[in-house]
Order: sequence, then structure tokens, then C-alpha cells
Amino acid sequence: MLLYIGIFVTGGGFAFYFLAMEASSVSMAALVFFIKPGLAPLLALLILNEVITKNTIVGICIILAGSCLTFIGETKQKNRRV
Repeated sequence: MLLYIGIFVTGGGFAFYFLAMEASSVSMAALVFFIKPGLAPLLALLILNEVITKNTIVGICIILAGSCLTFIGETKQKNRRV
């Protein structure tokens, strides 16, 4: 079980991360990487019926707001270049 998690899950995550960098920009791949900590508590709520605290909700909102600002800023830079 530990080998499966260590090799396949972690290795697959890194492989897909690098494939995303090839298909798009590095900043877009980093945005997806940074959204994962916000997505994990939501999936834990849906799958494991865990309780999400107010601090977790605030953290998720901050992560999403920062990711949106980065995405909007990158989009504006691309539009200026064109």
C-alpha cells in the first residue's frame, strides 16, 4: 500500500503536473497546484462527511481569491501582448 501511494499516486501527480506545464504556461499549472489544498477539504466533506470549520472556509476563500487574481492578471498580460 505504501509503495502504491509513494510511487503511483505521487509519481502520477508529478507527471500530470509536468504535462500540464507543457500544455499550458507554468503559472497556469501552478494555479492548479495551489487550488488542491482548497479542494481537499471540500472532497473530505463530500466523501468522508467531515466537518469544515470556519477557518477552513476562510482559507479556501483566500486560496480561490488569490488564484482568481493571478489568473485574471495573466489573462490581461496576454491580451496586452496581442
